[in-house]
Amino acid sequence: MALYRYINHFVAPMEITPELLERYGRGQCSAKERAAIEAWLENSDEDDDTVKLVPIAKEREQRMKASFEQALANRESSKKRTGRPTVKWLVAASLALLVGLSTFWYVNNGSTVYETGTGELRTLVLDDGSKVVLNALSRLEVGRGFGSNNRNLTLEGEAYFEVKRDSLLPFTVQTDSSRTTVLVTNFNLSAYKNETASLALTEGKVSFFHQGDKSGSPIIVLPDEAIHLVNGKLEKYKMKTDFAKAWTTKKLVFQSQKFSEVLAEVERFYGVQIIVKNTSLNNRLYRGSYNYPDLTTLLESMAFVL
Repeated sequence: MALYRYINHFVAPMEITPELLERYGRGQCSAKERAAIEAWLENSDEDDDTVKLVPIAKEREQRMKASFEQALANRESSKKRTGRPTVKWLVAASLALLVGLSTFWYVNNGSTVYETGTGELRTLVLDDGSKVVLNALSRLEVGRGFGSNNRNLTLEGEAYFEVKRDSLLPFTVQTDSSRTTVLVTNFNLSAYKNETASLALTEGKVSFFHQGDKSGSPIIVLPDEAIHLVNGKLEKYKMKTDFAKAWTTKKLVFQSQKFSEVLAEVERFYGVQIIVKNTSLNNRLYRGSYNYPDLTTLLESMAFVL
């Protein structure tokens, strides 16, 4: 789908296209083009999908990161001189350096935030040595001082964690509805908006608390156990370790899930929207395992099963 914006600049409006934004990221724009783009950035939302979908090569990510850090340092220096608060356009203008990365990071009140686009996985190594695989359409916020005086994270979406041992600093992942606390463990946590948070443990021991649990108490989860909320109560069940993290290798594994839940995963995985005209199918249970199939093959298989 073509994405474009118009900016009133001097006499005639200028079309802001993905190609123009990419040239801007490379420093190849004319002065007029650069002024138009920066005016657009100043007046647009930094979460605008337009800037997320413009293609920019991965090998330039490190150079962009360094430029972003310099822009942030310059802004902090300016703020000290003027005493004025940070304004939204700085973040947007700095993000021009990261335009087009479907996975990108930025700084928010001292925290570092990582986001992924549709159909995308991202592996991160945190300052404490812990490893995180971030699933599609997910957001991970790493708190200020992570690895030195805390190990606090905030997750929206899904991630698989391999946590390094630190007996002094518990590793805590907060979502809108749950809190997971560990010392050393490997676990998968899913917490997409409008979906019930669930956790599956592959190694170690986890304390899991969900706001919707009527008991109000955290539950201890052990290896090869998974937990989710059912009718206001947390329930544990056995799960094979390979199933819990299958998505990290781009495999799709569905274990007697509602078909509506299956479709939500497929939509994130492929970046598509699927419309089911026969809504009675949504509550049917579906099982299946697929090794990164093309979308047509997957849908044909699902249609056959149903």
